[in-house]
Amino acid sequence: DGAVLEYSLTGYGTTPASRQSWTLVGGLETGINWYNNRDISNAAGRSNPTNLGWTAEATSTWRNARNSLMSLANEGQVQFRLSFKAGANNNVHESDGFAFDNFTLGESTRTVLLENFTNVTKSDNSYTRIENDSVSSFASSDVGSTIVKINYHTDFPSTNIINQANAVDPSARALFYDVATTPHAILDGHIEGDGQQFSDWAPNEFLIRSLILAEFSIDLAVTSSNGELIIEATPTPRVESALDGNVIIMAAVLEKDVTLAQLNASSFPSGETDFEYVLRKLLPDATGMMLDTDNAAVNNPMETVTFTWTPNNVLDPANMAVAVFIQDLDTREIYQAEIDLNIEEPTAVTSIADPLARAFSFHPNPAGKDLNVQFGYDLQGGTFRMYDNFGKLVHDIEIDEYNMTIDLTDFASGMYHIQVSKDDQIKTERLVIARGDR
Repeated sequence: DGAVLEYSLTGYGTTPASRQSWTLVGGLETGINWYNNRDISNAAGRSNPTNLGWTAEATSTWRNARNSLMSLANEGQVQFRLSFKAGANNNVHESDGFAFDNFTLGESTRTVLLENFTNVTKSDNSYTRIENDSVSSFASSDVGSTIVKINYHTDFPSTNIINQANAVDPSARALFYDVATTPHAILDGHIEGDGQQFSDWAPNEFLIRSLILAEFSIDLAVTSSNGELIIEATPTPRVESALDGNVIIMAAVLEKDVTLAQLNASSFPSGETDFEYVLRKLLPDATGMMLDTDNAAVNNPMETVTFTWTPNNVLDPANMAVAVFIQDLDTREIYQAEIDLNIEEPTAVTSIADPLARAFSFHPNPAGKDLNVQFGYDLQGGTFRMYDNFGKLVHDIEIDEYNMTIDLTDFASGMYHIQVSKDDQIKTERLVIARGDR
């Protein structure tokens, strides 16, 4: 015996069901608890060549079965029916049978988070490019509605121009997930491919995940003022069990599209030429912010969380997006994600020096043995100079990398002036070198 759920798009209200065209809803490996056999001798359904259905599973409890109806979203009228078929030799006096207790149509409430760890320096017979192309093309038109994507460009197996703009956050996120090789994709914090290609495992896992009601909803508002992004996120718990663990909220500032030309590069070993949803910054940092779930209640909005950040490593400030997600620290499960794809470009700060100030930083100060300097994209091709307190030039280089460590062993203790310049802009900062050996 077997049972299936079917739908029809033709003849609604005018043609008897026996003459309508019927199609199976879902398949054996789609949805949650959806069919359990593909070889039913008395398979039900008008069009069921592979003999799918629910069958021969003795149970005294109800099963909650779910499947996606996204393929029917734009249809005007849809008719559903439950089709059941029993073998001719079955004893009708036995207490066998099949029943539906309830049938519900509803909207999905979950936006799935896809995090991808990658590195452009890998020349692995196009595998990295193929995997990243699969990630890019997957649900590409649904970003912002059913999926959020974040690409972390790591410093392993080696550092690269994209990673150098923010090496800390991708490394911290990789450590959190125990990711040691790239490419490596993760759905909603805890679903991975176990060595399979992304295209082989992700579509069905994404479908199943999207059928589970989200534990939280997030109201997200992003504005800008005086060159600064202001991100306001209001979480609302939707499931009681989500309040039992250690739950964090985190924001990710992304650059939606980065090209080789913007990076002043002609090619990468991976063969990739375009990069999407590139992480620029995690806020407040890569550890996130703990939510006060002890004082939270289901369906009651929690206190709004505010993050601020001044973009200093973004190639095109008009091409940014902001994602916010909520995660259980213990299970790593993502409870909800949201993204704003239409960020207003932060208004420029009026001071001429500010663009360079946002693209240049150094530490420590005072310094001893080494000085660590970070440069943003805006300073590439510029000049870095150090002058002693008498105005003598003691260090002069062209800026062609994003992180630099200067050995101060041969510099005397005292006051120095650091000057960075690009085109007609100049920024000067003071540095103190203080050591006990001289």
